[in-house]
Amino acid sequence: MHIITSTGVFPLPCPPEFDSGYAVVVIPPKGSFNRRTRKSIDQHEFSYLIIEGDPFDKDQFGFRPSDFDSPTLKWAMNSATLIVVWGGQVPFSPDRFAETLKAYIRPGGRIVIALIRDANHDEWVRFAYEESREGVELFAIKGIPGLPAGAKRQSCPTSGTVH
Repeated sequence: MHIITSTGVFPLPCPPEFDSGYAVVVIPPKGSFNRRTRKSIDQHEFSYLIIEGDPFDKDQFGFRPSDFDSPTLKWAMNSATLIVVWGGQVPFSPDRFAETLKAYIRPGGRIVIALIRDANHDEWVRFAYEESREGVELFAIKGIPGLPAGAKRQSCPTSGTVH
């Protein structure tokens, strides 16, 4: 499965069939999910939550956590089983990225992907760390000008700061 985003076509591995299906949900800036909508999403055995601006409006790509509805964004981060803060372009190796995500596709799983500008990357990593549950995996991926984007796997520490 692929989704069209502001960074291009982003690969997402298809989850296996679950009894209650799965959801792919985009959370836009200022977009708000009321409690009923969040409960509806929670009914799915697996979900992707994609945080980004309008994929056809490049000016909406440089957003910050404060540009979002706070309860919705905190719900997303707190319910995640994996958080990916992606700064830069589409994965340099889409197949490798999709293969990595497959390990997190399981009943009760929720993968949150924040597609952001590199300038706001550190702010998003801090926010994700502060709002996520202890032990949640956090992938902080940042593009380097002139080089293909690379991934650094990082677990949320039980105390201290995100490196």
